[in-house]
Amino acid sequence: MQWSFRSLARSFSLFNLAPVSTHLALCFSSLVIYVYFAIAFSNTYFNHVGHQSIDYINNILITTQQQTRFILDNYQDKTCEKTIGQLRTATFNSNYAKEIGIFDPKGVIFCTNNNNEADIKLFRSITERLNNAPNHETLSFTRGALTREYTILYLFANQERYGLIISIPPRYLVRDIQMRLLPHNLNFAMFINKHKLSSGNNNHNILRQMMFESKLFPVQVELHLSFYTYAHYLFTYSWLFLVLYLIILINHLHKRRLNAEKLSLEYAVVNAIKNRELNTYFQPIIDTQTELPIGCEALTRWNHPTQGNIPPDVFIPLIQRTGHIRELTELVIEQCILMHQHYPETMQNKYVSINIDRELLLTESFTQYIGELVLSHPKFSDWFAFEITENGNFSAQELAIVSKNIARLHALKIRLFVDDFGTGYSGLDFVRQFAFHTMKIDKVFIKNLGHEPHLTMLLESMLQISDSLNMKAIVEGVETHEQLMILKQMRVSYIQGFYFSKALPADDLIAYFNERHAQPLIPLNTSGC
Repeated sequence: MQWSFRSLARSFSLFNLAPVSTHLALCFSSLVIYVYFAIAFSNTYFNHVGHQSIDYINNILITTQQQTRFILDNYQDKTCEKTIGQLRTATFNSNYAKEIGIFDPKGVIFCTNNNNEADIKLFRSITERLNNAPNHETLSFTRGALTREYTILYLFANQERYGLIISIPPRYLVRDIQMRLLPHNLNFAMFINKHKLSSGNNNHNILRQMMFESKLFPVQVELHLSFYTYAHYLFTYSWLFLVLYLIILINHLHKRRLNAEKLSLEYAVVNAIKNRELNTYFQPIIDTQTELPIGCEALTRWNHPTQGNIPPDVFIPLIQRTGHIRELTELVIEQCILMHQHYPETMQNKYVSINIDRELLLTESFTQYIGELVLSHPKFSDWFAFEITENGNFSAQELAIVSKNIARLHALKIRLFVDDFGTGYSGLDFVRQFAFHTMKIDKVFIKNLGHEPHLTMLLESMLQISDSLNMKAIVEGVETHEQLMILKQMRVSYIQGFYFSKALPADDLIAYFNERHAQPLIPLNTSGC
């Protein structure tokens, strides 16, 4: 994880190192993506703006009614002289009412804030619309009887059909809506009962029109979208383009850095093999009955000079891809031989198992190399065993080559372990075809041992397979005392895992062995080998 964070940090350091052509290409791509999604989202955006405009007009009218409703609530056949004071107070306190009048059930305006004794008859169309409205309220755009100018008339009545008529100059609403739409660079038209009010801003380059209608009043607002509207919209949210560009750029730089590191690691790991900078660690293999070590597995570790410890699942595939797996294997074998030679007493009757890649099983020269080592080191077959993973997906032609090379290893009396049994796809057939000495059961079957009953059954099945094929069994990944006790009850002979020891450098391994009493190696079953 730490390695990944360092890698990401280095990606940011490359920000200024990208060529201009890369910046231009990414910038253009970001712009295209931004414009595409911004235009696609514009319908939702301008819909929201239009509905906000309608809501604003509704709020103006509702507020105006709330500010004047008290006149009707307090009206009980009062004379105009007693009511005119309230009309004038309401007009003064209202932001939109220029004139307010009160009318009777016959539709006659008998009192206004400017005229004590008015006697003005409402148009029949207005009274019909008012009476038919669910809430007894309506709007009209007409030449007002009160002001003699074109005006918006807002009328509402109580249950007794007494009502108020409020004159609102159209310019007031046009002005306020215009101010609300100005930040969006939008032109518009407003309609009262389908009568158009001048918007004060006409644009003949209209690309699109959007109509919005109030559900409360006969009011409509028509938005006019022009080229300048869309340009202003894109410019307003251009910061999203910058964010998108930065995300794409950082992702590009991060991927480029990862590729560079990948190539760099490939180069570095090849040099590390050539310069013998890879280290071999050893994890003890323990006899469950005596809890003493009988051997160990050789594991490769790489401490990169700048990136620290690189996990094996990262650098081993790089070595395989670069075709240097044989050089690595030979390096491991040489280091194992040196350990046996330097510590003959401690390593007496203890073996080292070495992982062998599938590529080497397809190489005749590798088995010849092992044959030469056996000749030069007579105890080689006692010192070492080879671990072969069961998931070698071989073709029929490759299988014939593998069979021949494994037969040569048997002839050299090299013990063969089948590694990670149960995780591959060749399984029992792979084990059946070749006479393996030992089965290593993968740690995935041990992790939740004791907590998942089916794991115990699986493990017992594998142990039965190993017994039926006359093979020893080593269980990997043992980390807890509970797991150890269960495996002892199942009569598992050998285990490997952190419960006893992690992988150790050669000197630490020898110290670990010396701390324990010498344990004679249990005679190996060499039948079929």
